[in-house]
Amino acid sequence: MIPLTEEAVAAITKSCIDRLIEKGGDRHVRCRSREELILMAAGRRGAPGEMKTRIYYFSGTGNSLHIARELRKRLKGAVLAPMVNAEKNGNMAPEADALGFIFPIHCLGLPIVVGEFLKKISVRPASYLFAVASRECSSRVRDDMDRILSRQGKKIDSFFSVNMPETYLPMFEVDSADEAARKEAAVPAALDSIAAAVNAGETRREADPRELAMYLYYALRPAIMFICNKTRYFNLENKFFADDTCNGCGLCEKICLAGKIEINADRPAWNRRTKCLFCFACIHFCPARAIQIRHSKTTVRGRYHHPLVSAAEIAAQKRTGVSLEPDA
Repeated sequence: MIPLTEEAVAAITKSCIDRLIEKGGDRHVRCRSREELILMAAGRRGAPGEMKTRIYYFSGTGNSLHIARELRKRLKGAVLAPMVNAEKNGNMAPEADALGFIFPIHCLGLPIVVGEFLKKISVRPASYLFAVASRECSSRVRDDMDRILSRQGKKIDSFFSVNMPETYLPMFEVDSADEAARKEAAVPAALDSIAAAVNAGETRREADPRELAMYLYYALRPAIMFICNKTRYFNLENKFFADDTCNGCGLCEKICLAGKIEINADRPAWNRRTKCLFCFACIHFCPARAIQIRHSKTTVRGRYHHPLVSAAEIAAQKRTGVSLEPDA
């Protein structure tokens, strides 16, 4: 076999791309430059750090926002965009080489709001898709994303999870200070690894370990997910209330990402006509720890929000007119 020079390979690749463009048989071909397509055809999405990356995030307690910000620092030219109000901000057809999605895990799977967001956003122009869950989770979450994105002929190229401190108060106590610190200490190295993979355009789709517990999980998860989504987590959105320690500060109304909380006579009220996003920002940021959930143990459980994320920064996800946060 006669070895081909790099110039010959590039010429052949360019010729093939020209034919594809002439036929117009691929939407991804029509929306990209020849230079980008040559890199794609050669299996290179660009040299490390050269991709234009947009990171969408959904965060109520600050864990996912912290991951998004720290990952942005490691990805040259990356910008952040909240999923909340992305549609109102005209941010559903991004022009980016890589798209990332960062979110918490709700009831073993995608938060309802994240699933709805993925059904609406246009991902076709992007050549690389990645996701980061802010809790350890099964690859089934990635598979759920694949099913949604398959409608656009896409799937998640790389899926990661970073185990952040516990925040799901309806079922669990928050981590101790020592445990939260242990988890936080592991975050920088995890993000370094994720950033290296994303910058290089690597594919990371690891399978779950083959253990008995995982097989039981696979058997039970579909039913659990169906019930949780059908009942909206057992009518959880209508179980929030403020106890007598409420001082009427109004922070919960400002931070509620769904716009569900209204202050009436210095007391918060949850509008039953507005769907909750289950971000838990109100309960974790309340300075008086006055917000509770009926039929749970929130009265005796602690509260947690990421120490480097403020209530104002969580509430900023609701802004309209300002859709992107540039590289800092």
